[in-house]
Amino acid sequence: MVGLMGDTLAYIRTSVMGVPSAGEAAASSPEGGSGTPGAPKLGLSGKKICCACPDTRRARDACTVMANGDPEVACRAVIEAHNACLRADGFQL
Repeated sequence: MVGLMGDTLAYIRTSVMGVPSAGEAAASSPEGGSGTPGAPKLGLSGKKICCACPDTRRARDACTVMANGDPEVACRAVIEAHNACLRADGFQL
């Protein structure tokens, strides 16, 4: 029963979700910014976009949650500051 479940999960991971098997993942390049399709893009700081510019990200998130009215209007300055930080780290928005 356990073997069948493991085989089913492996099939789902590779065929349906497109995630490589453990052997294929080990053979791939360890560098994230290698241009490989599906590889995470890294900024100049070596971080993925979700982890870059944590201070401006926190300020942007707090503003959009607490904004009265339209957050895109109320938080324009902090959103633009965060986008500028991401661009300075090499991300294209």
